[in-house]
Amino acid sequence: MNKWSRILAGVMVVIVVVGALAAAQVRGTGREGRRASSEAPQADPRAGRGAQVQVAGYDVDVPGFDIKRYTEFFQDMKVEYPRQITMEDETDLIRIGSRLGQYFTAKKQARDSAFNQWCDYVVGLIEYISKWDNAFVAEYDGENVTSFAGPGGERFLSGLENQPFIFNFRVKDSRKMYVLKTQQADLYGWGGIRLVVDPGYPTLFKLFISGIEEGLHDHSLTLETPDGETLYKGRFDLKGVKPGRIKVRVIAEDTGEPTEVLMGLFPSNGRDLPERRVPYHLESGPTYIRMALGGGWPAKDTRACIVDGEFEMPVYPGPCRVVAVKGPEYRTLDETFDVPSGGYVSKTFGMKRFMDLRRWGWYSGDDHCHIGRDPTKDEDIVKLLSAVDLYATNIVQMGDQDGLYFLQSTWGDMSRYRYAGRVMMAGQEDPRTMWRGHTLMYDIQNTIHDRNTYYLYEDAFKEARRQGGITGYAHDAVRFEAERGATVSIPLGLVDFIELEGSDPLHTDAVYHFWNMGFRLPVFSGADFPYGQLPGGRRFYAYVEGDLTVEKYLEALRAGNTFASHGGGIIDVRVNGQLPNSIIEVKAGEPVKVSLRAALNPDIDAPARTEIVKHGKVIETVKPEKRGDATLEYETTLTFEKSCWIAGRMYGESSSTHPEKGVRHGSAAHTSAFYVIVDGRPFWDEENLEAELARAYGKLDELAWQVANPQDPALMKVQGERLLEYIEEARAVYDEMAEGKAPPIR
Repeated sequence: MNKWSRILAGVMVVIVVVGALAAAQVRGTGREGRRASSEAPQADPRAGRGAQVQVAGYDVDVPGFDIKRYTEFFQDMKVEYPRQITMEDETDLIRIGSRLGQYFTAKKQARDSAFNQWCDYVVGLIEYISKWDNAFVAEYDGENVTSFAGPGGERFLSGLENQPFIFNFRVKDSRKMYVLKTQQADLYGWGGIRLVVDPGYPTLFKLFISGIEEGLHDHSLTLETPDGETLYKGRFDLKGVKPGRIKVRVIAEDTGEPTEVLMGLFPSNGRDLPERRVPYHLESGPTYIRMALGGGWPAKDTRACIVDGEFEMPVYPGPCRVVAVKGPEYRTLDETFDVPSGGYVSKTFGMKRFMDLRRWGWYSGDDHCHIGRDPTKDEDIVKLLSAVDLYATNIVQMGDQDGLYFLQSTWGDMSRYRYAGRVMMAGQEDPRTMWRGHTLMYDIQNTIHDRNTYYLYEDAFKEARRQGGITGYAHDAVRFEAERGATVSIPLGLVDFIELEGSDPLHTDAVYHFWNMGFRLPVFSGADFPYGQLPGGRRFYAYVEGDLTVEKYLEALRAGNTFASHGGGIIDVRVNGQLPNSIIEVKAGEPVKVSLRAALNPDIDAPARTEIVKHGKVIETVKPEKRGDATLEYETTLTFEKSCWIAGRMYGESSSTHPEKGVRHGSAAHTSAFYVIVDGRPFWDEENLEAELARAYGKLDELAWQVANPQDPALMKVQGERLLEYIEEARAVYDEMAEGKAPPIR
């Protein structure tokens, strides 16, 4: 056998490893987790019927078994079964998709673990959806069907085609993974359902039934083997209800024009999916949007879809509730109307403005949305952004040292897709590691990703700058040890912004630290969708004079005229009439005028207090005249004897206390800093500069330790020496600061 024959033979060998799971603990009302063990041999999960092995305690020797097809089969249920699928089901679907991704990207040991968990979640999900009110379940003991149960309830509409049902053919004591099938049945004709099952394999059908008639009718069910033998013949009842029909039109009240919104539709039998909607595609298939709890969403069921202005559809008769939102500048729509059996109802709903921040010059954006792009989906994506009222969005490709994810189809000017005054553009969250943090880039002309220099963030920033891009650190410059990375990159003048994104809306520890050392850095914000919130759930606003254009928006980002907004918080602060990130030059004791406006959509929260902070300490607090006021305005005059930075921040009333993390604010906002230069002196915090520098030196030492003790020795061997040089360049800047030389104000 020659060399290439041996290699080919090796590729074809099924991988067998130790790995098994104990029987899955299928969920009862508590939806308990499942246990894992490690006894049975494991096969490559893409293997088909030829692999006589078990995987994670389940035999994958089933017709057509393929991990990707399996995952897609269940993920499609998000739109095929809108009424039945629950939040818990969706959680399992997310886990299944996540484990699929881990399986194809992880190293061998982690890959095996991911597949074991994938199997366990799939089997548990099948058991739970078999309890839905549209499920048929047949139990087979190896010789006979010992029990059969049809759907319960009376929630089925007469006269409609392809209503979704589930049929679970269980095989007693079988450890084989299910065979998955999709079949249609028509009850108009001979009035029955005929399904082909192999007695040796448990089988799950997506069963789409037409011909359900009004009133109670019984029908026959026949299970046949592949060779035509009748395995079971029985009967079941279905009761159909004559539907009503609705036509819904959604407009923006201030323009009278149709507008995109996020909508939930709740007829009296549960929930439904509007027929005319914009599909949102997340990697493998279309999905619902999961609304954050709170945030103006009043329904218990938090799934929403993107509605494109108008739709018409049949619904279960009785009261029908419509819930819609369109970002924090619009009031929540929550209306209920009656739909008669066999009747037709037409409704036009207007989305009312709470506030139009464009009149103040502020345009909303999100710096951190992960969505893979191809030209066929661009309009769908922008309609999602319109539905949450984002005007400019950074759609970011994600990378790590092993690869790229959420790929962008174009870059630079070609990536700017415009729709109805809104625009998205391609950027990236890359490089990103667990020990130097995650970076963000705007407006680059090509992807920047080189494994041979991956740890050298400074090289990537320099290349982004060469391309005309805007650079920053994600996740508050805190998570994933980002402060280490920022402590090197910021003094070298390579960072344009810090993203306030953390789970606490105002996680400002790192940005205050860098401001206190005299570095000028505006704040942006973003949702980290789909890992964090819905696009725009965390957002920021940039000030644009006049009508919005992409060029003017990017100029505003470079100028840093921004404020971060979480959970709907709005704050507009001017100092001597100037915008955030401005340099205010005065003499000692000279009056400085501060004007402040703050607001919070009452459907989301109410303002609790607004503060002016100096070097991170509160110097002014403003509260609404009466509790529940949605807006407040305030003016004051301040004087300063020494240079400093000041900023405005606001908090909403809703908050909770985390036992480890303290107060968690539901709604908040924070401006970029104003740099008050008194008699030409640096704006750093003189009283605490020594401590701030000691903190910076400590982060440099931590990073140097990482070079000496790398997570990936091979990669660090190539890059470590250059990274140490960057660390020493940064250390030299801090040494100069310790001697009294302030960093340049960029």
